[in-house]
Amino acid sequence: MKITLRSLTTTLLLSLLLVASANGIADEKMLKETDVQEMAVNLARQTIEGGCKLMKTDELKALIDSAPRVYPVFFVHHIEGVDAGIYCLARDPSQLALLRGEMRPDWLWAPVRDCSKHLPLYLLAPMDVQAFAVRVSCNQEIAGDSAFSLAMLADFDDITTGTPWPYRQHFWEAGTLGQVLYLEAEAAGAQGTGIGCYFDDAVHQALGLKNQRLQDIYHFTVGTAEIDRRLVTTAPYAHLSQRLLPGLGASATG
Repeated sequence: MKITLRSLTTTLLLSLLLVASANGIADEKMLKETDVQEMAVNLARQTIEGGCKLMKTDELKALIDSAPRVYPVFFVHHIEGVDAGIYCLARDPSQLALLRGEMRPDWLWAPVRDCSKHLPLYLLAPMDVQAFAVRVSCNQEIAGDSAFSLAMLADFDDITTGTPWPYRQHFWEAGTLGQVLYLEAEAAGAQGTGIGCYFDDAVHQALGLKNQRLQDIYHFTVGTAEIDRRLVTTAPYAHLSQRLLPGLGASATG
């Protein structure tokens, strides 16, 4: 399937909103200047608040308020108005030099045309990456048959023997971005799913990463779901109804 540049832009802007950037890119002024739906913005905020209450801790709030440490690299296949290829979203624009310095020197880093001026999305290389996306996601076809898939690179520079805990926070951040993609895929009339099996070393090699500063920690894909008719949904404990004694209903307690 193909999705529109508008749909992709909204998805990426909301990912910027959910985990705020260091320079305040998700402030009210930006939201008013860009074409982000008010309903979607409110939904994003509700997601943050609900997640904080569910965890009963300030850790998630602190994560959202901190500078981004996870940077999506997109493998674009079928998006109207966007060339197929490899793209990078510099969620914290102040880290653009870091991303460029860590990756291959021959990447283009060309701003995407017709994209919001507030969205630091760059084309690295125009090419057919469907086969590559499938291969690095454990040969799962959903990574190549979709509108786009992505790998999330985490900056591990803050992880030391004395401060190991940011490791899990990077996975929380990647998971938060994944939840935004789930929601926005549905809003765009598509579906999304996380991919937990992937070949991180192959991604690192393709991007030109030569050290452990940036590490691939999560994959995701967005497209149109193909329903597997072999799967069925039944009521909880439906198998027990066949084992009930004669005369006893499902609500019997003794």
